[in-house]
Amino acid sequence: MTCYERLDDLRERIRRQAPDVAVFLTPGEQILHVRRRAEPGAHIRWDHGAAAYLWVDGPDAGAQVGADAARAAERLTRTLTPRLRTSLRASGAAVPTEEARRRCT
Repeated sequence: MTCYERLDDLRERIRRQAPDVAVFLTPGEQILHVRRRAEPGAHIRWDHGAAAYLWVDGPDAGAQVGADAARAAERLTRTLTPRLRTSLRASGAAVPTEEARRRCT
């Protein structure tokens, strides 16, 4: 698979697992942009040498996200969710419980 195919696979998996997460590939770039609403985004790339998805920037720059799209999508989804909850709590907003979220969907 090419890096574009791998990034496209990851993009589709994230869209299925977390429909409220914006995820896109910019034409000509080999970087996947992932963000949840107003939260800081994550930038991910495929590294052929490491045979893994890697963080491009931020405190985890260069660290492995996952060796396959399924694991990487799961980790990204988990990673973005706590940041949203933390920022909501810090702003004083009410954070819905798991039970409340299930009722709304």
